Amino acid sequence: MKNLNPPFHLAFSRPKLPIFNIQSSKSSNLKDLLVNLSFENPNKMIKVRFQSSSTLLLFNNNLVDWQFIYPFNLSTHETKFGFVRFASDFRSLHENDKMDLQKQLQNNKLEFQILTIFRVRATLGSLHYSIMLLGRCELQLTSPPNGLLLIHHCTTKKTKKKN
Repeated sequence: MKNLNPPFHLAFSRPKLPIFNIQSSKSSNLKDLLVNLSFENPNKMIKVRFQSSSTLLLFNNNLVDWQFIYPFNLSTHETKFGFVRFASDFRSLHENDKMDLQKQLQNNKLEFQILTIFRVRATLGSLHYSIMLLGRCELQLTSPPNGLLLIHHCTTKKTKKKN
């Protein structure tokens, strides 16, 4: 007779959230920012599909640019990398933010935020569930033309579904 109880690790292990991170970033001029994003599935048995993804570039909490990310799948323990190019337009910033940008350029340390909002569909055998996630990264770059990534900190959290 077969044992119909689920394996111990399935009954008591909690699925881990996919991880959003920044691997590198480069800005050759103030209007062009290239970011290498990574998406990781840390689960041993759950496959995920990233759907409805968009990435926003913010300066002082003001939207500078956004890009759509096409849907993609991640198998168990898989990581995918992808480049996103932002065409920064700082003309719409408030005067205070423009002055802050000039100050950061002079100090050779530009600070940006990157938000990625995505729906993830997780699959374990015939079981499926969807969650909304928010990836948030704070990053600091040197001023162009070098524009190299100095430091960054990223988090990924669940968000409430929009109706």
